[in-house]
Amino acid sequence: MTGRSRFIVLGVLFASVATGCATTDPSADIDASAGQVAERTGLAVDWKPGSEARAGDIWDGRGDLTARQAVTMALADNSAIRADLAGIAVARSDFAQAHLPANPVANVMAGWNVDSAASMLTAGVMQSLSSLWLMPARKQAAQARLQQAILQTTDDAINLAARVEQSHRRIVFHQRLLPVLAERRNLLSQAQKAAKTKLRAGMGSSLDINRVRTALLELEAQQRAARSELALEKHKLLEMINRADAPANWAAETTDENTNPAPDEQALVELAREHRLDLLAATWSVRARQARLREAELDALPDVSLGVGGEREVPTNGKTMTKIGPAVQMELPIFDQGQAQIAKAKAQLEQARMESRLADQKASREVRRAREVLATAARQVQAYRADIVPLAQRNVTDAQSSFEAGTLDLLDLLTAQRNVTHAKAQLLKHQMQRDLARIDLARAVGGWKILEALNKREPLSKTQP
Repeated sequence: MTGRSRFIVLGVLFASVATGCATTDPSADIDASAGQVAERTGLAVDWKPGSEARAGDIWDGRGDLTARQAVTMALADNSAIRADLAGIAVARSDFAQAHLPANPVANVMAGWNVDSAASMLTAGVMQSLSSLWLMPARKQAAQARLQQAILQTTDDAINLAARVEQSHRRIVFHQRLLPVLAERRNLLSQAQKAAKTKLRAGMGSSLDINRVRTALLELEAQQRAARSELALEKHKLLEMINRADAPANWAAETTDENTNPAPDEQALVELAREHRLDLLAATWSVRARQARLREAELDALPDVSLGVGGEREVPTNGKTMTKIGPAVQMELPIFDQGQAQIAKAKAQLEQARMESRLADQKASREVRRAREVLATAARQVQAYRADIVPLAQRNVTDAQSSFEAGTLDLLDLLTAQRNVTHAKAQLLKHQMQRDLARIDLARAVGGWKILEALNKREPLSKTQP
C-alpha cells in the first residue's frame, strides 16, 4: 500500500469514527426524562410520537374528570411540554455536533502561461488542528447542556402536573361552594316568608322584608361570581390538557381527603436539596459554563492547520514535473487573542454559580412557605370542622326558634344564618388551601413520590446530577 493510499484510508477511518461517536436520535434522552416523571409522580408517561393522539382516549370531554385523568392528559399532550421535548432534541443534536471535528479544506488551482503553451495544476488538503484540541471541552459543555435540558423538561412536567392538580382542586372547591350558597338562599327564602307572615299579622315591618331582599341580592351576586370563577377555572384546566376548545359542562370528580400531617421542616429542606431537579439542572449549568471557559482558553491558542499539497507542471518542452509535500498554515494572533471570549466565559460561569445559589435559596423558601401554609390550613380545617361549623349550626337552630316565638329580631336570625354559611364556606376554603399547599410542598421537594416516601419514612436514594 502506498503512502497516499494509507493517508486516504486513515482519513476515511477517522471520519467514520468521528461521525459514529454520538447519535442525533433523542429517544433515549426523552425516555430518561419520562422515566423520571413517572418515578416522581406515579403516573406512566408516554412521549413517543403519536402518544398525543391517544391522550383523547383517556377522557371523553363530557363525563366526570378525575385529577389523575387531567394530569395524565396534560403530561401526554401539553404543548409546552412538547416544546421542551423538542429542546431535548436540539441539545442532543448539539451534543452529536460536538463530537465532529472541522471538515478538511481542499483547494485546487489551474493556470496557463499566457506566453507559452505551459500549464500548471495545484491541489492541496488542509485539516485544522484546533477543532481536535477543542473537542473535549465542547463535548463536556454539550453533554452538560443536554443533561440540563433533560432535567429541565422533567421539572417542567412535574410543575405542570402540580398546576393541573391544583386547578382540579379549585374546581372541586367551587363545585362544593355553590350548594352552600344555595343552602343560604333557601334559608333566606324561608326568612322572607316568615317576615311577610309577621307583617300581615301586624307584628313586623317592611324594614325586615327589605333586609331579607338585600341579603338575597347580595347572595345572587356571590353565586354569579362563584359560577364565573368555576367556568374560568375549567377553561384554564382544559387549556393545560390541550382541550381549550372543549365545552365546560362537566364536573370534577372529588378525591379522597389527605390528612397526613406536615413533615419536619428541616427534613423537607434537605429533601429538596437532594431531589429537586431544577437544582440539579443548575449544577449542570455550572458544569457547562466551566467547560465553555476551558473551550475559550483553548480557542485563544493560534489555529494551526496541517495538510498535503501537490503541484503538476507541464513546461513547454513537454517534460511533466510533479511536486508533492506537506503544508502548514498558522493563524497570527495579532489582534484577537481571545481575551474578550475568556472574560465573557468567566462572567457567565460566575453568573451560573450565583443562579445556582439563588435556586437553592428559592427552593428552601418554597418548601418552608408550603409547609407553613399546609400546617396552618390543616389546623384551620380541624377548628372549623370540630367547633366553628357545629356551633354556628346550633346558633341558627336556636335563632330560628326564638324568631318564630317573637323573642328575636329578624336581623339576628339573618346574622346567624349568614354565620353558618360563612363558616361552611370558610371550611371549604381552608380545605382547598390545605390541598393546594400539599401539592406545592410535593412539588417543592421534587415530586409526590418523594414526599410520600418521607411521610412513610421509606429510604430514598439521592438523585445524582
